[in-house]
Amino acid sequence: MTSVRLFLEAGELVGLEAQGHAGFAPRGRDIVCAAVSVLVQTLELGMEDVIREPSLRIQCDPRKALRRVIWKRSDDPRVTALGETIRLALKAVAEAHPKQVCIVEVERDEANF
Repeated sequence: MTSVRLFLEAGELVGLEAQGHAGFAPRGRDIVCAAVSVLVQTLELGMEDVIREPSLRIQCDPRKALRRVIWKRSDDPRVTALGETIRLALKAVAEAHPKQVCIVEVERDEANF
C-alpha cells in the first residue's frame, strides 16, 4: 500500500510524504503507484521550476520508496492552487483505489522537519 501524509498548517497544504508501493500490479506495471508518483513529481516540478518556491525542500529515499515535499505557508496564490490541485488529485486516486492508497491529513509539527 502507498501511504500519503498531507501536512497542513491552518488548513492549508504545506507538504506531503508518499511512501511505499501500491501493490495494484507488479512493480513497473502498477498504474496506481505510477499515478501517485506522477502527482508527487508534478508538485515538485511546479514548486521548483515554475513557481520557484524558495522554501521548498525535497527528500527522497529510494530504499523506502519515500518522497517528501515540504514548503512554508505562502501568500502566493500559485502555491495554494498547485497544492490544492495535487491534494484533490491524490484524494481521487485514493477514493478509486482504497486498497492501494491511504491518505491521512495531519497538522504540520515543526519538530518533524
